[in-house]
Formats: sequence, structure tokens, C-alpha cells
Amino acid sequence: MLEDSKDPAMPPTGFKDWLQNKNNIYWISGKAGSGKSTLMKFLAEDQSVSQYLQDWAGPSARLVLISWFFWAAVSPMQRSKEGLFQSLLFQILRRCPDLIPIVCKSRWEEDSVYGEKSSPWTLEELDDAFDTVANQPMPGIRFCMFIDGLDEYDGLPTDIIDRLQLLAKAEGIKMCLASRPWVPFRDAFAEGNCDGSLLLEKHTKRDIERFVKDILEKDRRFTLAERKDKSYRLFVDEVIERALGVFLWVYLVVNELLLGLGERNKVEDLQAKLDAMPSDLESYFQRIFDRVDKAHRTESAKVFLLTIHAVQPLSVAYYHYLEKEHREPGFALEAAIEPMSPAELRHLREDVGDRINFLCKDLLEVNEGFIDRRTDYQVDFLHRTVREFLMEKEMHQELVRRATDNGTTTWNAHQALCYIELARAKSLSLKSGIQKSLNVLFSLVDALMFYVHEVEIEQEEPQTRLLEQLDRVISDYADNDMAYHWTNARDPPTGSCFDEHTYNSFLALTVQSRLILYVSQKLDSKPRLLSAKKGRPLLDCALRPNIVTPTRLPQLVEFIDFNMVRLLLNKGANPNEKVPIYGNITVWALFLLSCYEKKDIQNLQVKETWFKAAELMIRNGADRNLKLETTRREVFANDSKMDLKTAKYEKKVTRGLTEVDVPVELTAVSILKEIFGNDKIAEIEAIVPEATSWSVWSWIPWT
Repeated sequence: MLEDSKDPAMPPTGFKDWLQNKNNIYWISGKAGSGKSTLMKFLAEDQSVSQYLQDWAGPSARLVLISWFFWAAVSPMQRSKEGLFQSLLFQILRRCPDLIPIVCKSRWEEDSVYGEKSSPWTLEELDDAFDTVANQPMPGIRFCMFIDGLDEYDGLPTDIIDRLQLLAKAEGIKMCLASRPWVPFRDAFAEGNCDGSLLLEKHTKRDIERFVKDILEKDRRFTLAERKDKSYRLFVDEVIERALGVFLWVYLVVNELLLGLGERNKVEDLQAKLDAMPSDLESYFQRIFDRVDKAHRTESAKVFLLTIHAVQPLSVAYYHYLEKEHREPGFALEAAIEPMSPAELRHLREDVGDRINFLCKDLLEVNEGFIDRRTDYQVDFLHRTVREFLMEKEMHQELVRRATDNGTTTWNAHQALCYIELARAKSLSLKSGIQKSLNVLFSLVDALMFYVHEVEIEQEEPQTRLLEQLDRVISDYADNDMAYHWTNARDPPTGSCFDEHTYNSFLALTVQSRLILYVSQKLDSKPRLLSAKKGRPLLDCALRPNIVTPTRLPQLVEFIDFNMVRLLLNKGANPNEKVPIYGNITVWALFLLSCYEKKDIQNLQVKETWFKAAELMIRNGADRNLKLETTRREVFANDSKMDLKTAKYEKKVTRGLTEVDVPVELTAVSILKEIFGNDKIAEIEAIVPEATSWSVWSWIPWT
């Protein structure tokens, strides 16, 4: 890749020349499983690449390397244009903090690039920031961006293509992009539209040849047969040709050929096996899937479904508990609290690994985990294309059918994950001092809450017994280390404005986790729980969810659950209740201020939920005459006669200018109008009871 091959049959890549001398875009394309992501990860981290790029940047320039891999994204946000640009911008500003006042001028002036008042970045704001990066002269700084998996972007390819092309035209910015060879990418990055391109399959034949020969030459049976019959070499050449540059295909095929190789196999036998093998990955996956023994298809399907629906790769312990769940559904509810030792986890690695290989063949594998390589082993798909294959509608339906095994009730992966997470909670071996194990603990809790939320939707039943057991189990762990409920051990979001001051509770956690059926049942059985919550009222928890989680959950924190808000209001929650820990501001006022701070957000679904919640709270008596005080940043010349005493504080004085925070008075209607517009205000007017004398229209200035 870095050095062009001397083989005349191998086209030159021109990549080294691009690194050292060219600008704009270099495009790497290839089929699924051809090794694009492996190559991109290597290029983004290789020292030689950095050295060649420094030649392009110049000896005195600061070279900034940035990377983003769409395939690693979990949430829809991370796979969106906003997710890409936020990640790139964060890396730029982290590496070049001196650019913050230039690239993020308005946020810098508001002191909210990273601060507690920071609101979500809008797409327009991100576009402006990158326009500044592209157009603002930045002598002495050069950027190279490695972006992999453009085909996995959630949106129209042209949206992201146009933006990246515009950015790459800027002086001092170049990009190495990778994707499958889809038509929009071919049209955009064809020769002549960028400074270089490479179709990976045309350059990997020698690598695949070495890969195949390395595996086969290590097999005693094959090497003995090859010595006796030279036609084996021709067979190896045919395997290489049929791979068509796809490493994953050849890996699976060679392993299968060796698995069935007997002492007296002839080359004709191997040829017949090869001829029977599908030539494309998807058909090959189907072949493996269909060859699972019928007696074990139910358990195999459950393993696949568990892996598909888990929010992150699971430890081998989870599959150990899946075996128990397979034999005895709901076993975790009766299981004792029994910590699992590191030695037991190491033993499970081999035991579970063999079982998974037997049930799922080569489609799943056991890898070292990230927390502790000695004891933490995780199960994941051999390649993300396997997950894509199993997630296809017909395949997923077949998995569910197999997992149900003629039962009357459809097997539910989320329900199984709930029980398995509870079993894992009962087996945690937490070190003395719960603070040392918080990431493990809250990662488990948040994943379980997500699964319970899905089960409530799918089965329309609260998981009360399971949740109360979880609370009891973790309370037992925490008893010796904490004076307050264990939910208070979680760090609050950046800034102190969300600090619960030890007033958090398990019920508040379930409100923020959107467990409507559970919360409803608890409030029906004990109505006083609604008013008994100290600190933030439950309604405030629903309107401003603020969970900081180590688990990458596939949901957005900007979303509020309208049904939870409606439930709490129906149970008697008061929108005008004062919140002492926030200076006696009401729940209604806090909600309006929260929406106002995020008013530029582009997600229409989020805004629609805000509006529905506001409308419902007005129906339930929210103070329509509410007035709020906040501040607005203004800049004045130093010789201005403005009385600085009217400002809350002087921010800074530079170049004859003074920046101050000036008090601003807002009303409920002015906030609603600015966020939603006049048409939505009319809808609110329509729902106000005729018996009241209040009129929104009287508040709207018509000048």
C-alpha cells in the first residue's frame, strides 16, 4: 500500500505520492469482508503514514490526524451527519484547543464549549464550525482525516459526500475515505474527481496467497498430501482466485476445508467440497446457518439473538447463564447471590468458547475484553457482515421461529437478557469500596433498564419482581460503602446544575429509564411515592432525563418520554411544584429553560415531544403567567456609558471591548413562541379552557 508493487500485473496505488504531495480525497473501496476497515485502522495509526504526511505538511507545521469509523457507531446519532461532524470537531478542538475561540466563537463567548450551560450542537452550527475550519487561514496547521464506512452512514450518501468534498477542497485539509463501491461513491470519487483511489480486491491477491499458504502449510495432513501430488498446488491457486479479494470468505473456506480433511483425502475430494461452497459471503453465511444440527437449532438461535440484541458485546458469563435460562426460564429470580471468581471466568472462556463454536460454527468468536484481559472474555460476531446478514427481516424471523421451538409463547431475547443481567448482577465480584467498580455496575444496570423498557413495550407487562431484586442485590453490595442509596454513586452530568445532592432513588432511575408500566404499578400501590421524592420531583426527572452512562445505549438523551410525563400528571404530579435544590424554580420553569437552551436543535421529533409535553402541562395547570430571569451575553465598547452594575458579572475585557451577561426577562409564551413558532402557539391557545380569561394572543407583539 505504501510502496507500489513491482509486479506489472498489480496497478500502482499512488497512495504514498498522495500522502506526500497531494491534497483533496483518496478513496479506498472494496467488497464487504475485503479488509477495508483493517487497512484504514492501520493507516490511521502507522508511523510511516505520519512521516509521509509530515512531508506534505512541511517540517515546521503541526500535523493533526483525525479518524472516524462508522462501523463502530452504536446509536443512530453516531451514524448520522451530526455524529460524524461532532466527533471530527471534538478531535480537532482537543488536538488544537487554541482554535476554540475561532471555530466556536459564539460558544466561546458564552463560555459553553464544554461548560455546564452547553446545549446540543445543531447541524447548522456544526456546518458553520467546519466552514470556519475550511475558510479561516490557519498557518502552521494541517489536517488529515481518515473516515471509514461511509456506506454505513444513516442518511442519503449524497448528503455526506457533498459536505466532505467541500471540506476537502480547503487548503491544509485532506481525507482518506473508505466505503463499499456503491454507485453514489463511485460517481463522486471516480478517477478525476479525487486525487487517488484504490479498489482493494485488485491489490490483495498476494496477501491472500500468503494467508492461504500460511494456514495450509501449518497443517500436517495437507503438506504430506502436497508432497505426493503436485496438483494440490493448483488447488491452492484456485482457492485464491475464487476469493476475489475477500479475506473473510477465504478464511471461512480454508478453515472448513481443513476441518473435513482426512488422512486419505484426494485433491478431487477437496475440489468437490470447494465447488459446493457459495462464492459470496451472504450465501456462505446461509450455508453455515443451515448446517446447524436440528437438535441444537433452538439453543443456537438463542445465542445468535442474544448477541444481536445486546447493547454491547457480552462476557462469556452471559452465555453460561443463557444455558441455564434455556433449561429453566426465569432461573435468575431464584438464584442466590454468589460472586464468580476470576478462576471461574477463565474456565468459562474455554467451556463457553467450545459451546459457541459448536452451536454457531465460525459466525461468533470469543475475544479478550477491554476491562481485564486475564478474566474478561467477550463474545462477538466474526465480522459485522454476519450481524447484517442475521438482522435481515427473513433471517431474524427464522431465528425467532427456531428459538421458540414450537412453544406457544414467542421467545423474547430482551426478556432473556433481563434475567441474564440479573444473574450477572448476583455473580459480580466487586472489590471493597463500590466506587472502584462503578463502571461495571452502572453499565450492567443501564443495559438491564434498556432491556426492561423493550420488554414492557413488547409484552405489556411490568417487570416488578426482577427490578426489585436488582435494587436489593446492588443495595446489598453498597451497604458497607455508602450512606445513601446506590443510585447516588453515579456521577452527575458536566456541571453542578443536575447534582441530586444524595436525593436520587431507584424509582427516579426507572422514571428516567422510561419504565412506564413499573412506575404506574408502584404509584398505584403507593400513591405517596409521588410526593415523597426529595430533591428533584419525579416529573422533573421525566422532563429532563440526565443519566450519565458508561454503556452506549441506542437512544438519545434529548428525547423525553411523553407517555411518562402524561402518566405522572395523571397521577397528580404538579407542574408548578418548586424544586428547592434549584433555588425553588418550578418544574415547569426548569422544563421551559431546558428547552430554551436547546431551541436550535434540528431534530423535529424531539421538538414535537417537547411541544406535546408543554401542551399537556398547560392542560394540567402549568403557570401560564410565568416569568423567568436569565442572562444574555452582550459586547460593549469600553467607553460605552452602559452601567456595568446592571450586568451579573464582567466576563472579560479585550481590545477595547467588554463582554457582560445582561439580565433578560422571559415569559412562558415568549419561550414557547421562540421554540415552536406562532402556529404552535395557536394550538396551545385552542386547548385553553374557554372559562379562563387568559389569552396567548394578548402576549404576542404584533409590531
